[in-house]
Amino acid sequence: KHLRKIDCPVLILQGSEEGVGLSEDGAKDYLRAMPDARVRIIDPDKPGSTNPKSAEFAETLKKFFQETKNCGIN
Repeated sequence: KHLRKIDCPVLILQGSEEGVGLSEDGAKDYLRAMPDARVRIIDPDKPGSTNPKSAEFAETLKKFFQETKNCGIN
């Protein structure tokens, strides 16, 4: 119920296998509460996708921040 009150962009990190990020069902629960959220799937078999220091992980965050930079958050 509190999630529906969030009015800023949300990035949901979903795991492609159990134990990595949210499960598919968990991500769907969040999307039901926040339909404007974005989901990105973390694939542990893809090199660097789960390492916060990797270029791919950084690029995912950078793209999200660029897409949402004008959302009115100070």
